[in-house]
Amino acid sequence: MSGAQSTVELFNLALAFLGGEQLSGIQAPWENSTEARLCQNNYPHALRLALTAHNWSFAMKIKPLSEKPEDHPVPGFERRFALPSDCLKPIRLEGDSEFIIQGKHLLSNDPCPVLYFVAYVDDPAMFPPTFFTALAWQMAALLATAKNDDPRQAQYCEQQHKIVLAEAAARDNNQRRPYPRPSNWMRAKGGNVWRN
Repeated sequence: MSGAQSTVELFNLALAFLGGEQLSGIQAPWENSTEARLCQNNYPHALRLALTAHNWSFAMKIKPLSEKPEDHPVPGFERRFALPSDCLKPIRLEGDSEFIIQGKHLLSNDPCPVLYFVAYVDDPAMFPPTFFTALAWQMAALLATAKNDDPRQAQYCEQQHKIVLAEAAARDNNQRRPYPRPSNWMRAKGGNVWRN
């Protein structure tokens, strides 16, 4: 791959794993071929599966939530907040307040929650190389059934996907720097000693 990764390159890598025809760089992925249509149809599902498989640093966002009044509160939770439209996987609230998800809403007692979440990122240029490859294997697994009706090939592609996805998650974890937080004792004393 040269330069930034593209959707066409992702689709072609998935098709290459299956030994299939490649999409042309000029028209793809909008060309009118069976392969292009299958790739277009399976991409959103494969991407959501891959993004929700791990707390990817490239897809992590932090956002304050806006409260939505609730007529009938859920027992144990006084407030309801709208989830961000690009939220795929809520991780935690700042301050580690308790919460539950109900549809497209987050319920909590925190008056001003700030949500850490995995966002829907669909620009392949943002994907680390191992995530890109894992996603291509996920696409290949879906395409093997849809295009070739070959369950053995689909199973092989799914196994490769799991191997590469685990490697991608390990690399993502190794590249993170923990956010230092002051210890509770030092915060009470007004100091600046940090703990991980």
